[in-house]
Amino acid sequence: GAEGSAVREADRGDVAESLSEPEISIWQLHERYLLAPIRGGLVIVDQHAAHERILYEEARANLYGGAGSSQALLFPRVIDLTPPEMDALLVLEPHLKRLGYEVSLFGERQVAIRGVPASIPETAAIDSLQAVLASVDSLGEGGEPPEEHIAKSFACHAAVRSGQLLSPVERRA
Repeated sequence: GAEGSAVREADRGDVAESLSEPEISIWQLHERYLLAPIRGGLVIVDQHAAHERILYEEARANLYGGAGSSQALLFPRVIDLTPPEMDALLVLEPHLKRLGYEVSLFGERQVAIRGVPASIPETAAIDSLQAVLASVDSLGEGGEPPEEHIAKSFACHAAVRSGQLLSPVERRA
């Protein structure tokens, strides 16, 4: 009951406080898990699941409340879209802009990506955009708002993968 909840809340505070100390080492195991010592023991986190959750929360905040920061690309990336993807882009463009994407038409079936969400690398951002557009046929399933669908799809495809080696800075972030 309430006692178990208080313990979990205390553990959460202990984890947050311990991990905020810059001298705490965070290790990577099998290029899948992040391990960090805390006062109460050891925290083990799946790197993909953790990053996906962080990106999902950021995406929801941007889609529902404001706008994410965009990183302008030095050279715009031109990608080909199928007709259904192009239709999806036209419908979803205001939502994508709030995530940090800057996209413009570049011919009949091409778009120029001029800016991507600043929180993720360019390649992951472009792959995520294509995944969101490709998944538009499942948009609205089960009465889910488009913002929810976009946030989930974006976060899943933009998150670091299992098997991906992370630098110490990336692990801490």
